[in-house]
Amino acid sequence: MRFIVRSVLVVALTAVLAIPAAAQVKFTPTAGYAFGGSITTRDFSYNLEDAFSWGGGVGIEVARQSIFELVFNWSSTNVNERDRNTGVRQRLGPVDVWSLQGGGIYEFGRSQRVVPFVNGGLGISVYNPGDFEGFNRLGTETRFGFNFGLGADVARWVRVGSRLWLTLINGGGGFWCGGGGCAIGGGGEMLARFELYGGINIGGRR
Repeated sequence: MRFIVRSVLVVALTAVLAIPAAAQVKFTPTAGYAFGGSITTRDFSYNLEDAFSWGGGVGIEVARQSIFELVFNWSSTNVNERDRNTGVRQRLGPVDVWSLQGGGIYEFGRSQRVVPFVNGGLGISVYNPGDFEGFNRLGTETRFGFNFGLGADVARWVRVGSRLWLTLINGGGGFWCGGGGCAIGGGGEMLARFELYGGINIGGRR
């Protein structure tokens, strides 16, 4: 896990250092609430519990009303299992969800008060499980992911928005495998998790 965190920090720092000195750079730490996200197999369904999310973005204006942004996001949640035949539910255990994605923001106006925008990006999402009932040393899963959303900058320094995080889950032989087998067996689909967030814009100008 430390390796993943260090890698994320190195990528983020490299991106910032590569920005020309004359460019306008905006850093936006964010906090929000994420919900949704499920995987379904033949006999079971699995869902991520709602949870707070934390992250931020580093943006640079590359053209008028167009911004490139590197986005980092993290949330700590739990995975629940439901037997589709009996309806019995149980909590399997905790999981940390990390995402690092690069993409763009397009602004719709230059108002002094409210500047609405759409955004999107692609990169990776990392799912790091904790101790699951009946399993030992489950492996971390890294998958291709992307996101899109909309929001607005208010009074230049406040950002509010919504974002849909999508992760391609190709289970193959299983997902989160370790001692005791795989926590989720076979199959593959797209996991969708929705987030509402707010943040503070630091630096840059319009």
